[in-house]
Amino acid sequence: DSLDELIADDQQHNIRHEPTAVPAETCPFNTEAQSVFMDALHDVIEAGIIPEYFGLQEDEWEGGSYPDSELIKVGRKVVRIGLPFNVWYPRAVLWGIALCLM
Repeated sequence: DSLDELIADDQQHNIRHEPTAVPAETCPFNTEAQSVFMDALHDVIEAGIIPEYFGLQEDEWEGGSYPDSELIKVGRKVVRIGLPFNVWYPRAVLWGIALCLM
């Protein structure tokens, strides 16, 4: 058996359901709305605006610094996930801006 097959066989007892179909990747906007959204997104990014109430502002950070990890529940365990600032903060800002614009 290949390594992939051995791992799959070892994990099989943890799987109790049929796989869920992944939805088709579609854009919620028509062409005109998408253009307006992308233009607005670009303008907000260029202006350096960071939305409030998303934990993106320095005064919203516990202890005054961006969190370096987050706890999430995985199955029955709680796992600490690292959140390196240089990786996750720019993504979080983009997400917050996009969410505000929608």
